Amino acid sequence: MKASALLDPDGDRDVRTYSGVLGVMLALSVPKTTKILLATNNPKKAEIFSENGYVAPEFHPIVVPATDLTREHLKAKQEELGHIDLVSEED
Repeated sequence: MKASALLDPDGDRDVRTYSGVLGVMLALSVPKTTKILLATNNPKKAEIFSENGYVAPEFHPIVVPATDLTREHLKAKQEELGHIDLVSEED
């Protein structure tokens, strides 16, 4: 079975966003010029901030070394979902 089928068996992609965080920021009147640092490997998560007038966030990738049990899953997330810095060529 292809790794992406294991990652996404129903064809639904990762639909989680930072919309809840954005809602709290708006409720607390956090200025649109506030520097945002996202701890994520998924650059698509930043779109909601830009779409709502915030400065484009910086990314801080979450680094977890791949193991024999996680390597294919991490590769699929990187290749199929556009995540960054999940596995290197050495993994």
